[in-house]
Amino acid sequence: MDGKSAKTVLEQENISLLILDIMLPGEDGFSIAKSIRENSSTPILMLSARTDTRDRIHGLEVGADDYLIKPFDPAELLARIHAILRRVPANEINIKQSIRFGKVTLHMPERAIERIGYPTLPLTSADFKLLPLFLDKPNQLLTRESISSSLEIKAGSALRIVDVRISRLRNRIGDHTGAIIQTVRNAGYIFPMTIEYLNDS
Repeated sequence: MDGKSAKTVLEQENISLLILDIMLPGEDGFSIAKSIRENSSTPILMLSARTDTRDRIHGLEVGADDYLIKPFDPAELLARIHAILRRVPANEINIKQSIRFGKVTLHMPERAIERIGYPTLPLTSADFKLLPLFLDKPNQLLTRESISSSLEIKAGSALRIVDVRISRLRNRIGDHTGAIIQTVRNAGYIFPMTIEYLNDS
């Protein structure tokens, strides 16, 4: 299947997860993932024979939820699929609620972000798993190691991947100055925001 066919299927079918190879005829996987992520939160697992860490990071930057290098053990592929599809951990905030912080509202049922003056944007499964870590522990330092563990990132460049995912989440919620998710140098990140819970009934 090429990139055009993949986009057509996503438009016509309810897809739970997309496994996307980087090397495709015509448009490459990076470009397809970036295009899909503009209006869809469908989880994306990228496959590639490329072993360069920069390719893995680029895949995550354009919207992939995980990146698996070929050749791989089929059991690992299944494990990664299950990890991506797994819901936010047990300590997640009530799925029926929306949460407002600053000028941003997270709509839990829709897994989407609403910012004042901007259209509502869907979150990827990775973003949706990351943001509640901060919402669950406002004003508490989260180390990169603890975030990596919570997100089940096992790659050798796990801490760098955490930074990439934080950067991607900041862009999604409009935190371009790092005021909502603040960097604590040589320590981790902190979310110094007041949270308001909105019941969706």
